Order: sequence, then C-alpha cells, then structure tokens
Amino acid sequence: MKIIISDIDNSLSSLNNDELMKSLRIFFSNGNKFIIATSKAINYVADILSLSDLIAEYYICNDGAAIFDRYFNILYRKDLNNNIVRPIFNMLSDDGNILETYVDTSHGFVTDTKVVANGIVARPLDDTKAELLLDSIKLKYPNVNGHISDNIINIIDRDASKKNALEFLENDYRLDTSSVYVLGRDNTDLELMEKYNGYILKNSSLDLRKYAKGEVSSLKELVDIINKEDENNELETIYL
Repeated sequence: MKIIISDIDNSLSSLNNDELMKSLRIFFSNGNKFIIATSKAINYVADILSLSDLIAEYYICNDGAAIFDRYFNILYRKDLNNNIVRPIFNMLSDDGNILETYVDTSHGFVTDTKVVANGIVARPLDDTKAELLLDSIKLKYPNVNGHISDNIINIIDRDASKKNALEFLENDYRLDTSSVYVLGRDNTDLELMEKYNGYILKNSSLDLRKYAKGEVSSLKELVDIINKEDENNELETIYL
C-alpha cells in the first residue's frame, strides 16, 4: 500500500478535473490511500470536497491539531491551553492590523473564548506586520506555534504538527506508513518531507527543496508517477 499526503489549497481547480479523478480511481483500485493534510479547518475542507468526487481516508486539519476520518468523525485533537486562549485572542483582535479574529473549535469558527479551542485564526491587512505580531505572541506564549498562509494567521498548540498527526494514525489506527509520498507546499510539510518520499510543486520554498525526491507540476502528476510504479511492479511479478 502507498499513501499520498497532500494539501488541497493549490489544487482546488483540479478537484473537478476528470483526468485527475481518473488517475485517482486507478490509484485507489491498487489499494492505495489518500490523506489530506492542511492548515484549514474541516468545514473548509468539507465545502471544497462537496464540489468533487474526491474522498480521503483521513483529513489532517489545522496543521495537525485535529484529525478526522473519511466520514468526518473526529479521531484526534490537540487543543490549546484554555488559559491562554483569551489573552491571545485579545492580542490579535486589539491590533489595528487585524480585520477579524476567531476561535477554531475544530468544527467551526466562533468568537467565544470560553470554548475549547483547537486553534485561533485571524485575518490581517498586512502580512509583514502580522509576522511581527505572530512573533510577539510566540515569544510571550511559548506553548503555541503558528504561521501565516493565504493571508490568515494560524495559531495552534506547540506540539501539534502534521508529522505528529501521521504518527498518531500509524500507532493508533495501524496505518502502514512504509511507503508514503508527500506533496510539499510550505514549511508546515517540512518534517513530513524529511521523513518520507517528498515531492514539491514548482516555485516551492528552498527549505522544501532540500528534501525533495522530485518536482511535479500538479497532484495528478504525482498520482501518475505512483500508478506507473504500481504497474511496473505488477508486470515484474507476472514475468517472474
């Protein structure tokens, strides 16, 4: 069994692509699995997938702070410490560069800081100023981590990561990760790229390139590479 781990942010235009879905059907017929790993919340993922026929085996959301199965049942969550949710929320919402701030409950966005927070998100006017604010938050609250993507500040628990989420699936759900392919997009994929078979999209960061086994133009291209490997292995078995 082989596993592809990929975000969907830069592949949205391809999710309804007939050629991609054809390649994925071959991929699944060979007993392989597809896992989505993204900084986005599950409601965003569900909205996007409602426009396509794509079904993933697992959904690693919020950069690894929450994991859902193929039916959107939650399997794992690494929440923020309740004591720091309100002060971080206030630091963001009181900043003049921030347009809106929300607590991510893992199922939706609210402004109630008393709920159990899987993460905190905020939308800034200027990403450069937001980086400075995020650095201040991480310095003041060392138990959190965060980054900015798609003009959104994402804050999660320090110990939440895509790599830790995959290791949880490997240990608790007996997921065979002996042959994992990662389509890396940003530095939140760095640990996965370092440990597994990493591929990058064109114009990816230099940090990711250090660990890349190859470069592809799309998710479909990576799926086709694996399908070809499976086809060659099957032919070798037939002729042996």
